[in-house]
Amino acid sequence: MLYYYLEDDSIQIVENKQQNSGIPQGTFVKRHQVPKDEDDFYTLDDLHVGQPISIYGRVFHLIDCDPSTKTFLETKMGRPPVVALPYPNDRYEEDRKAFMSRETGCDQSIRHNIKKNPMKVFAEAKLGNTVDNSGREGFLKYERKVLRYNCVWDDRNSLYGDLQEFKLHYFLNDDTIEVLAVYSANCGRDQFPLLLKRARLPRNPQSQGATGTTTLDANEYYHWRDLYVGCEVNVYARKLVVVDADESTRRFYQENGLHLQEALDVERQEGQSYDRQIPPYNGFGSEEDSLASCVGSLVLKPPRKTWGEDRIMRFMSELVSDKPEDQGRSFVLQFFLVDNTIMVREPPKRNSGIIGGNFLARMKFKNQDGTQVTQDQLFVGAELQLSYHKFRLVEADEATYKYMENTPDMYPESDVMTVLRLCYPALVEPASTGALSKAFAEYDSGAGTVDKNSLIRVLQTFGLDISPQALVTIMRGFGQDGTCDYERFIQDLCG
Repeated sequence: MLYYYLEDDSIQIVENKQQNSGIPQGTFVKRHQVPKDEDDFYTLDDLHVGQPISIYGRVFHLIDCDPSTKTFLETKMGRPPVVALPYPNDRYEEDRKAFMSRETGCDQSIRHNIKKNPMKVFAEAKLGNTVDNSGREGFLKYERKVLRYNCVWDDRNSLYGDLQEFKLHYFLNDDTIEVLAVYSANCGRDQFPLLLKRARLPRNPQSQGATGTTTLDANEYYHWRDLYVGCEVNVYARKLVVVDADESTRRFYQENGLHLQEALDVERQEGQSYDRQIPPYNGFGSEEDSLASCVGSLVLKPPRKTWGEDRIMRFMSELVSDKPEDQGRSFVLQFFLVDNTIMVREPPKRNSGIIGGNFLARMKFKNQDGTQVTQDQLFVGAELQLSYHKFRLVEADEATYKYMENTPDMYPESDVMTVLRLCYPALVEPASTGALSKAFAEYDSGAGTVDKNSLIRVLQTFGLDISPQALVTIMRGFGQDGTCDYERFIQDLCG
């Protein structure tokens, strides 16, 4: 399409867009004055229908113009009437128009099997067009009733085949069938719900045409009378066996004079169960993160943490070792109640030849039996095996002692009354005869008190060997500054 603008003698050429042409069509020559030669431009006098025009090396043939242009040329320019030339035939365009005519339905002689919109059918019926109700007798008779069957497909004879379950729905209003897959838990299959989309199911699908268009009669499709418990349904090369039906389906068959037998017992193979083998912890990261990749979904989630009390228990400990260089080394063991982690630090000592600082990084530790170290295992005198190092707890700080005394259920030997009950069987007789008081008097420093070592000797004299934690409880309950008031101890023991 060539446009000539009289106001400035400019020309614009636009190429008509064609569908699927593969060419970026549209504006072919932008609007401007087109040069005819080196010194002149094209004007209206150079444009005549039936004559070619060369623009930038391309020759355009003018074959016609619109009615307004014809009127202007005849009346204003005094030219003779314009005679239009025939448009050259394009074989591709003719074939394309014929193809699109068939595809879009312009040719009414070609049937496309496309359902009309219900409103269009209603409008045509209202205008007097006869409506074909031959396909509606099923809806008028059965409304929306659906027959439901349980089916199985036994494919266990093939490689990697198994027994699969399906639901077959038969729609009585139009005799169509849909088949839904029933997936069990952890079956490993993709959750595709439909095996067969709702449609009429042919008994022998091989009788269809090569183009996919059906050539079957109505009696060559499955009917509800063909379905019963034990029958085999051919769903496009899949042999489904009907094994059961729901109560409403059985009631429908009884109303129509037919009987469905009882449900078939399908022999199912029990799947093999395997014990999950948890690999040992390799030391990288936390054990909770490692277990998350061994148990559960492949989509990993951070493990859920259970936070405890925001408190730190501190113990002075020593290394249990036969090596001479380990003798005399002391360590501070810290137990964090918030996450049950342990950190061990070694205080630096001058001229010891050992660099102090962090000895064991903060982490969770396990006992030799595989159980996790918990706070009830930490008390004075306890021995812990931490990363091939054995520690003995010798004392604790004041805050830890008070925490243990306030939680007697977890630390019974931190309770004074519990320790007295432990000492009562062995010391009640010498305490009543005065022998216990005389034994303590031999180690008395003159203030009615004895030190820790003297207390141990007296108790061993009467055959009582108590734990270091119980000994600390006696020293803290009946004395101060490292001494024990033995008279008050004997009084509370006998009282």
